[in-house]
Amino acid sequence: MRLYHLLTSLIAMTVIVTGCGQLYPSTLRPTPRPGCQDRQDSAPLRTPHQPVATEETFPQPSLTPLPSNIVPTEPVQAANIWVEYRDARYGYAIALPCYWKYIPTPMEGMFGTMTARSYSDEFFEAHSERGDWKNNIWPTGALKLDVLVIEGIDPALNLTDAVNQFYAEYATEQEISSLEEVTIGTHPALLATVIGGLSGAETVRIIYVRLAPDKLLSFLFYPNTTLDSPDAQAILNSFVLPSEGNITLPLVAPSGRPDDGSLSCS
Repeated sequence: MRLYHLLTSLIAMTVIVTGCGQLYPSTLRPTPRPGCQDRQDSAPLRTPHQPVATEETFPQPSLTPLPSNIVPTEPVQAANIWVEYRDARYGYAIALPCYWKYIPTPMEGMFGTMTARSYSDEFFEAHSERGDWKNNIWPTGALKLDVLVIEGIDPALNLTDAVNQFYAEYATEQEISSLEEVTIGTHPALLATVIGGLSGAETVRIIYVRLAPDKLLSFLFYPNTTLDSPDAQAILNSFVLPSEGNITLPLVAPSGRPDDGSLSCS
């Protein structure tokens, strides 16, 4: 048990040092207070300084007919570029772009983590030095996701208390700066802003959702701006619990491969 606590703390410390993210407001929205009217999922949020789109703001462009020798190409069917990842160990599912590489959750052992990334080993080798990205800067389009399952949670605790319990018992080197109620797809979740206890450690944002009464599931995206991306919001919105059946594939195309921007699945 002491070894389990120590190893779990080391995982949390590693996660805190290496990644962070931010909410994408049109996807992860604060859970409305009683009496507040919830927004429709399809209605994008508007910041206070964002103008309302009108005909004067966005005039209608003039249309130029195509020359007769040019054949229009068929639009990309976005849903065909996404695939379902069904975790064999824990049963949850999410959508991933078809060209992403992933390492599934091990069937045994303490570390219930699935890792997915948009880049190949060859791309990483070409843009890295001594195991890190050159100049510690993630290349455009290079994205990574860790999905970690935390077991041994007290089933009697609500989500907020369960997350606090995890950090109090297993991640004592980190401090929760804030917890915000959000929604991913149709599921209540928490956005945790966590301050690393090590010198120079980054502040990271992690999404937590209840996977089972005794299990938490966390989403940690890299780099720190990835939670703002359409790719991250599409992945999070596709999440389903083991009892909920198949996912709905996103209807928005992902950003493309980091090497050439293509959407090829091969």
